[in-house]
Amino acid sequence: MNDYDRVHRVLSVTKARVDGIDKDCTKTGEDRRIQLCPRAVAILERQLQVRTRLMEQHGIQHEPHLFVTDEGRRIPDVTYPYSRWERTLKRLRIRYRRPYVARHTSVSWNLMMAATRC
Repeated sequence: MNDYDRVHRVLSVTKARVDGIDKDCTKTGEDRRIQLCPRAVAILERQLQVRTRLMEQHGIQHEPHLFVTDEGRRIPDVTYPYSRWERTLKRLRIRYRRPYVARHTSVSWNLMMAATRC
C-alpha cells in the first residue's frame, strides 16, 4: 500500500492496468497525487479493514492491491466491478449507466459545485 499516505491523506496514482496487464506508469505518463476529503479517507480506511480481514481469513499472500475479490484475491479485470455495478443499480432501481458515464457526470457536478463556492 505504498500509494496511500495515511498521515497526509493523499492517494498517489502511479500505475495502471490495461486489458488485465499491470503497467508501471499511468496512461498519460504523469503521476497524480490526490488530496482526499474526510469521507474518501473514511471509505478507504474501511476498505483497508475489509481487505485485511479477507487476507487473514483466506491466508492469501500477493502483491498489495487495495481492492480485492470476496476471496481476497486481486481483481482480475473490469468485468468483476462492472457486474457488481450493474447489480447495485438494479437493486436501487436506477437506470443502467456505464461506470465511465457516471464517473464523468460526478466530476462535472463536483466542478460545478466548486465553481459556485468561488
